[in-house]
Amino acid sequence: MTDNYSYTRFRWVDAANLNELADKLNKAGLEVKVRDMPTSDDDLSPYRRYRSSLYVRADSLRAIITPFRATLSQRMKKPFTARDMRLREAVLEEYPRSSSSFFPWGFNVEPAFTLAEEETPP
Repeated sequence: MTDNYSYTRFRWVDAANLNELADKLNKAGLEVKVRDMPTSDDDLSPYRRYRSSLYVRADSLRAIITPFRATLSQRMKKPFTARDMRLREAVLEEYPRSSSSFFPWGFNVEPAFTLAEEETPP
């Protein structure tokens, strides 16, 4: 376990509703910041509705979430806490694919991780 945890998940067709996801993650006790990118009515890009993103922090796990992709990562390798696991489970539920397309290449495998031992009150 020398490499830091980094794992990307995808949605293929329908974009995630970032407002609903931000509310869900806030209720789970996670720190959520919304990043809105500038756009205008004259913007012709077909992706102009998909520029916003979320930056979510648990204890050691972080996530950058866009409407079609979510990347979980750690700066330093540490065991996952209960909050980290809530973030991981929410991302895996909302972003069910491990590949960016249905073609048989470009898939990724979740790196190994450990769970922190929960302290039980005396």
